[in-house]
Amino acid sequence: MLVITVSSERLLFRTLSEEDATERYLGWFNDPEVNRFFKTRFIPPTLESCRKFVSVIEHGPCNHLLSISDKETLEHLGNIKPGCINTNHQSGQLSLFIGEKAQ
Repeated sequence: MLVITVSSERLLFRTLSEEDATERYLGWFNDPEVNRFFKTRFIPPTLESCRKFVSVIEHGPCNHLLSISDKETLEHLGNIKPGCINTNHQSGQLSLFIGEKAQ
């Protein structure tokens, strides 16, 4: 498993782990305002399914799932997922969401 940690002036990006899939995290995926463009809006996720998703990404070869956190407070604000990475074609996709609406 590749562990990634990157920071900017205000934000910290680090590899997401199953422990990051909390009730608060689950709440983002069940919030209609946050999930309106997610596939998960059609089948509401559970804490178990969130943890399984994180685990699959964590142990897979071509996707990475990073938390976006406030650098000072370490509050988890959302996720960024570089995925479908194809090294032969030097291409991929980038998914981003902010779950914490107050930010």
